Amino acid sequence: MPEKPIAEVTFRLEGGRQDGGLVRAHDFVDWLERVLLCMRRLERTRTGSAETVYRIAGLSSGSAVVTLEAASDSDHHATAHRVVDDFLAGAVALSENSVSKLPYDTETRVAFANLAVPLRRHLRAVTISYGPRRVKIKPEQVASVSTEAHVESISISSYSGFIDALNVHADPVFYLYPTTGPTRIPCGFDPQLLLDDLRKAIRRYTTVFGAFEYSANSAFPNRIVVERVEVNPPESDLPTLRSLYGAAPTLAGGRDSVSHIRQKRDARP
Repeated sequence: MPEKPIAEVTFRLEGGRQDGGLVRAHDFVDWLERVLLCMRRLERTRTGSAETVYRIAGLSSGSAVVTLEAASDSDHHATAHRVVDDFLAGAVALSENSVSKLPYDTETRVAFANLAVPLRRHLRAVTISYGPRRVKIKPEQVASVSTEAHVESISISSYSGFIDALNVHADPVFYLYPTTGPTRIPCGFDPQLLLDDLRKAIRRYTTVFGAFEYSANSAFPNRIVVERVEVNPPESDLPTLRSLYGAAPTLAGGRDSVSHIRQKRDARP
């Protein structure tokens, strides 16, 4: 694979008139942290992504300008370019108040919506440049940003992860933290049916069963309406390979192990 140049994206932050156009330090730091969170989220949602490193390649004051270079050396910067491309798509959606239509999971859409927070304080505008592409975001464009995606499809399935953050107030919800895929998935439930089971499942590896809601182009559910939970046994209670030795002495039908594997491999009677 030919090596691509390192991806560079530039942010020009304009301070408010009350600050003479200068950018407040808190807003500058907050913006960068939120940008990096979006990019890390985009990395995580891409299967097989290489680790990407973000460095400050340029910095100037006044209307603060910072250039970040994104580098993923192990795949010749391919992941870095995809992440920055996806980030720019998210920035465009933010400027058009269409974050809810992004083909990203709920956590990533929320991360993009939260880019609006510094703009609602003292920033007058942020201009994002990547190659020939430019996106300018102003406070009036992000006064109200929705992250709720239209439910495109529903399927009945199961998903495993760790349960935490149980809330039984106005809108009962808990969060499932899978070991792969999205960081967390909000789960609705009926407290009268599941509250006792969920209390026992807190911080334990659990499989939930129910209706999975998907937005368009999303590989992972945005929400699960849970009907049943099943707490999985701890790893210490599971059988080891050593404990299974000799558990099925007649499995090979009298053949030695090599002959048995060959027979299975070649599909011979």
